[in-house]
Amino acid sequence: MRILIVSLALMLVASFTSTATAQGCASKSKSKETVAKADASACCHKDRAGCTKKAGDSDCNSKVLLACGAPTMKYKVGEKLTNCPIQANEWRGECDASVCYVVSGAEYADKAEAMKAYETALEHYLASMTSVRYVVGDMCVACPSAAAELAKENGGTVQYRVASFTLADKERAQKAADAARSASEKVTMTYVVDGKEYTCSKGDGEAKQAQQSSDTVQKCEYKVGDKKTCCEVTAKVELATARIIAAYRALEELGATASAGRDAVSGT
Repeated sequence: MRILIVSLALMLVASFTSTATAQGCASKSKSKETVAKADASACCHKDRAGCTKKAGDSDCNSKVLLACGAPTMKYKVGEKLTNCPIQANEWRGECDASVCYVVSGAEYADKAEAMKAYETALEHYLASMTSVRYVVGDMCVACPSAAAELAKENGGTVQYRVASFTLADKERAQKAADAARSASEKVTMTYVVDGKEYTCSKGDGEAKQAQQSSDTVQKCEYKVGDKKTCCEVTAKVELATARIIAAYRALEELGATASAGRDAVSGT
């Protein structure tokens, strides 16, 4: 049996510029990504317990996203850069400067614009992490033909990447991608209008219809797990984040199963 090689805590340096590039061979160009190690500790405020407590999570989302190679929103105050909003607010108070939001290398003064860009980056990454990519040495490409050419040029072998996990067997990689996709799709958003919940593929449309049919304008509250917000963009960011984490947890479980010597990627 081939062994599942778990490569944790890897971070993609290159940003995903299009869904097509992330998923297949739309062109003959070799879209390459260089994979580097992520500094998961860099996301945390010095008072990590306080950071966790204020975030209301069992762990810092930025830390988890870094561990699974997903994009994170960064906060820039002057020349200082951090993944932690609490740290950024401290810096802002110390030097009376504004916070600049950084997404995929682009800087935004407006948080709303940054959140929309971040939602797009997360959605692109989710599409990529639930599909199989091809690794030759330290290069990662979405196209199998490009991977074969790289292997021929460099005298290397092709391995298969799903999120930040690397596998030697293509069939196992595909099953892992399917398991990750299935786990992510189980995470849903609930829409609440006038006390009534809508949770389905048509939830958004039904919620808006309920808003319009009321004599007075009703607010729509969005729920993803235990997170609640009245901002649609924030809700979409939370949804994409939760789906990425769910997919990654599924892959972690498969890795643990492989380490225990059981059937690694059954998808069940």
